[in-house]
Amino acid sequence: MRRRPPQGEILPWSPRPDRRGDQDRYPGPAASGDPGPAGAPPDKTGAEEHFYRKHMLRRTPVVVVTTAGEELRGWIEWYDRDVVKLHSLTEPNRFLAKSEIKYILKHAESGDPRPVPTPPPLTGGPRPGRPRGPFRRPR
Repeated sequence: MRRRPPQGEILPWSPRPDRRGDQDRYPGPAASGDPGPAGAPPDKTGAEEHFYRKHMLRRTPVVVVTTAGEELRGWIEWYDRDVVKLHSLTEPNRFLAKSEIKYILKHAESGDPRPVPTPPPLTGGPRPGRPRGPFRRPR
């Protein structure tokens, strides 16, 4: 049971007298009680790009299932807004339109007992932390 506050004391649950008149001055969704429409979700969240980039850089063996039901194995070598390039050692490399892809999953999660030819390791480029070329750090 709530008690009445003494004259001049404001309790947390009591309406604030200085804000009571603000609702009349600034009518809006809060004043009418209607929360209004929720904002539309963003068009791009970046999750798709993150997925492709992560698997492309790690050369993760994947299984791509197309809308026609075909299963393709390999790793993602390249991607674009509309196209994914699937590289394989045993099959020809394929350019797949993203609209043709039903889903992509890691080969380890597919339950397929057949081994996948592993991609060659990435080579080339300077090792991190070591300057290359004629411009070396002075010692």
